[in-house]
Amino acid sequence: MKNRFRRITGVAVAALILVGLTGCWNSRELNTLAIVMGIGFDQANDLEEVEITAQVVKTKGIKGGKNGGGSSQEEAFINFTEIGTGSFDIIREFTHVSSRKLYFTHNQIIVIGENLARSGIRNTLDMLSRNHEARMNVYMLVAKGSAKDVLNLKPELGEVPAMEIAQLMEAQKNTSHTPDTFFYEVTFSLVSKTAAFVIPTVEIGDSAGRKVLIVSGSAVFKTDKMVGELNEKETRGLLWVTDDIGSGIIEIAVQGVTAELEIIRSNCKITPEIGADGSVKIKLKITEESDFGSQTGSVNLLTMENIQRMEEAQAQEIRKEIEMVLEKTRTLNADIFGFGEALHRKYPHQWESMEAEWNEIFKALDVEIEVETKINSIGRIDQPNYPSKE
Repeated sequence: MKNRFRRITGVAVAALILVGLTGCWNSRELNTLAIVMGIGFDQANDLEEVEITAQVVKTKGIKGGKNGGGSSQEEAFINFTEIGTGSFDIIREFTHVSSRKLYFTHNQIIVIGENLARSGIRNTLDMLSRNHEARMNVYMLVAKGSAKDVLNLKPELGEVPAMEIAQLMEAQKNTSHTPDTFFYEVTFSLVSKTAAFVIPTVEIGDSAGRKVLIVSGSAVFKTDKMVGELNEKETRGLLWVTDDIGSGIIEIAVQGVTAELEIIRSNCKITPEIGADGSVKIKLKITEESDFGSQTGSVNLLTMENIQRMEEAQAQEIRKEIEMVLEKTRTLNADIFGFGEALHRKYPHQWESMEAEWNEIFKALDVEIEVETKINSIGRIDQPNYPSKE
């Protein structure tokens, strides 16, 4: 019995060793791949065609300096551009200009040129939605101008534009002036009959005479077309409601002086209500906590009375930002807040009769805003940096 067991065990171990020796059947060598770090889509001159720019990293172009720092001897990236009618066909056409097959698993960003964004992005993104190599958790941006120009601009600090933009998106969480929009979120929104969505905007700006990439604000989409833009404050107004506030500074005026408060945490509860008469109301309750950052002037804002005044002023500022974006989106007729989805979840049967009319309902929707704020920390000093008046 023992010998039989040993024979069976030996055969099993030998089989496992043989399987291991075969390697991965679908493996590909690194030197046969063009690793894509960013991809851009633009409207071509022929409106029926799309221009695709693929940013490929050149590992030989990134070298370490004597002290371990980055010292680029040549460009660390190369951009390939092709034009055609179908995204899938265009990607295959890149083999005419690149000896390596494009590999999307490490892609960082997807940039849509403004002209294409306004004409519609659904068909353009279909290929990436189906491609098993394309990551769904990559940042999406809309370029004010062309996506190709954005990907062509070499960054000041980094070496690869796509990586620099991805890092800019991470940094934006400190201001909450830009949404984090990932590819999978856009694909979900594209199949919704009522939801609108936003994508952050990127542009080439000027800083002390140098061209730099600036990520700020957002583009508003209805169905799959860009219908408008939100500035920084309007975008933060949206993020209060969608519960996507990271951090940021709120500037308020109290007792004739200016104070800056740092957002620490925020929460929004959305409560939809349908009245007996069929009227629809959305209740928003925002609770926010902040730290006292700085002030101008000699008035001591850290008395109990002035802290209460600052909390009230902060609540008014938050309410103002939400009202600003509500007004803008009513004119665009775009429910970027997900109010329709909230109604659908709570009142599935009533929603069936509302869905077709949601655009008209949204424009006249009663939105009640309640904001509660609290200042936690006041910092290391409890008096302004002025001589005492005593």
